[in-house]
Amino acid sequence: MDIKLTEVEPCRKQMLIQVSSERVKNQTDEVCRELMKSVKIPGFRKGKVPRHIVEQRFRNDVQKEVIQKLLSKTFSEGIKEHDLHPIEHPNITDVQLDEKKGLSYKAVFDISPVFDLGSYKGLAANKPIVLVSDEEIQNTLKTLQEQNAQYVAVSEDRGAEAEDFVMCDYVLSVNDTIVEQRENIWLESLSHRLEGSINKEALGLKKTQSKKIPCSIPANYPKKEFAGQKASLEITVKELKKKELAPQDDEFAKDIGFPSLKDLKKAIEENIHSRYEQDAMARVRAEILEKLIKAHPFDVPSAMVQRQMKGTMNRAMKQMMSNGIPEEEAAKNIKSQHEEYHKHALLTVKEHFLLHAIAKKENISVASSEVQERLSLMAKQTHQKITELEKNQNLVYNVEDDILMEKAYAVLVRHAKITDIKEKAVKGKV
Repeated sequence: MDIKLTEVEPCRKQMLIQVSSERVKNQTDEVCRELMKSVKIPGFRKGKVPRHIVEQRFRNDVQKEVIQKLLSKTFSEGIKEHDLHPIEHPNITDVQLDEKKGLSYKAVFDISPVFDLGSYKGLAANKPIVLVSDEEIQNTLKTLQEQNAQYVAVSEDRGAEAEDFVMCDYVLSVNDTIVEQRENIWLESLSHRLEGSINKEALGLKKTQSKKIPCSIPANYPKKEFAGQKASLEITVKELKKKELAPQDDEFAKDIGFPSLKDLKKAIEENIHSRYEQDAMARVRAEILEKLIKAHPFDVPSAMVQRQMKGTMNRAMKQMMSNGIPEEEAAKNIKSQHEEYHKHALLTVKEHFLLHAIAKKENISVASSEVQERLSLMAKQTHQKITELEKNQNLVYNVEDDILMEKAYAVLVRHAKITDIKEKAVKGKV
């Protein structure tokens, strides 16, 4: 077997492989012998069909089987001979089979980068000291009051105020053509569906009073013939409700599941502290990995970077669209940040190879019980059966890989020189 190995680009190799006609003949003989044992042809007993008849009847099948077996065998031999470690299946092209010349083909594939793992212990990082202020606790209590507010009917003779909930009947029309008409609808839901100052225009209206409010129908309106048009919304107030906040006392705490107000405040503080601590450790992680990557300059497979970037961009696109951003606008936003996505993908791929190198150096392994535990948690979170998740081999592999890298990163943190600094971590939502 003759092999010509060349480098297409960093971490991408090309092998031109020529297999001798003698080896092709031997492989053909083997395939024919196996086929002769099982083939059924009228007039012959099973296993007694002459070879020349098998070759005539199943010529294309024999040829395909010979090529498939030789491609698999010779590619494996080629990478073993040159001590190469592909990270995915090769792209095989230019396959030619000739009885006299033998088999030839081209295989292009990406390999893991080769680099010397230097020092990875004792990396320095700053960790913000996490402090929770009384103001933050109080703000969270106010949010809880808002979330658990009661809405009671307005008994006094007055018009709608800014904090009120207004129930109404409405007629939406365009040029005197009724588009839709409904009863007993909360005005707040209408203001989210239509464009315009609907809530503001309704201020001051009393029960039974009506008013026509100018608005616009959004471009994504289901009835396409009215989408994007100027419209008139006539509302008739049916009911006014005002917000009442419960006082911050033990009864309020009990209503949301805590023994007392003191216990509620303690839980809030712990929750905020936990979130800030996560933010602080995320900063430590970023700083440690940044220094690790900077100390190990090496090339990575470009295809792997592209896949990572594409996956991140697709997730970002879906997230923006789920938040109501139109597809065209979301795509434009993604495109404008292409360079940042590429940079992030490159660092993520480098991080992957470095953490794997550390795991190998530290003899880190992942037990099947650890994978099962993680899959069990995922099954509960997604309301699926663990047996269904186990069937997804890619998922199982990714879970095992994630655990391996988490353990490798834990080694970095355990041996890092972390300095506490008086600076609050980036705040998360509470």
